[in-house]
Order: sequence, then C-alpha cells, then structure tokens
Amino acid sequence: MSSEQRGNVLKAEHVEIATADVRNAEGKALEAIDSMHDAVRPTLVAVETARMHDEKMQRLAQISVVGALTAIAIFLATVMTRLIVQPLRQAIEVFGRIAAGDFSSRIEAPGEDEPSQVLHALDGMQSQLRMQLESERCPTRSACSRTSSSSTRRTCASEREPCASVRTRW
Repeated sequence: MSSEQRGNVLKAEHVEIATADVRNAEGKALEAIDSMHDAVRPTLVAVETARMHDEKMQRLAQISVVGALTAIAIFLATVMTRLIVQPLRQAIEVFGRIAAGDFSSRIEAPGEDEPSQVLHALDGMQSQLRMQLESERCPTRSACSRTSSSSTRRTCASEREPCASVRTRW
C-alpha cells in the first residue's frame, strides 16, 4: 500500500464513505442470509423432525423391550415361587398331621429337584416314625395277648388296640 493510499484511509471522509459502503454491504449480506435461511429452513425442519421421530421410536422400542423383559421376569418368578412354595406347603401340612399323630399321609413328590427331595425325605421319616410307633405299641409277644383263637393279630395289653404291623403265627 502506498503512502497516499494510507493517508486516504486515515482521513475522516474516507472513513465515512467506507462506513456507508459497509452499511450497504451489510444490508445486502443480511438479505442474502435471510433468503438462504428461507431456502434451507424447510430442509432443516424436515431433518430435525425425522431425527426426533427416530429418537421417539428408539425410546418406544427400549420401553417395549424393558416391559417385555419385566413381564417375563415376573412370570418366571411366579413359576419358580410356585415350584418351591407348593411342596413346602405340602410338607407343612404333613408335619401338622404327624404332630397330630396321623402317620398315614400320602406324600407325592414328583421330580428330582430340591423341594421334591425334601418331600421324599419327609415321606421316609414318616414311614420310620410309623414303624417305630407300631413297634413300641407292641414290642414283644409277652406284652400282647391273643384277641381270639382264630385271629392272627395281637392286642397290646396296655392299650387294647390292635397292633397294625405285627402278626403272629402261633
């Protein structure tokens, strides 16, 4: 840049002219931006609308998956609880009968899982208790007398009840 040009730039009148030119150019630039905005805006709105729709669909899919997994978890928890609780209720019922002196309960325990193993063990315990109680009621021949000459059952002398499992061959 020459010294003369530098002097013109520094003069106030050139600055005013430069300011006026800038103001005119500013107006033209704003008009160009507005027209570009008007041309691009529908595309931007469409892109933003599509993005928002995609996000909504992803959220809906995530909520659906979580809901389905929750329903499956509740179903499995219910099934597992029934598989455990039902045999335990049966065991509690049998324990109540044993406590009342009834050793004739029939215990059904299908399967080989842990609750079924508990019920099998309970059935074995009940059978052992039944046999032990019967042997204590009528432990020897001398404690029992024959009820009749034709009968094969013995009656315990102390209780006068038939011995259920002990038979004699006199």
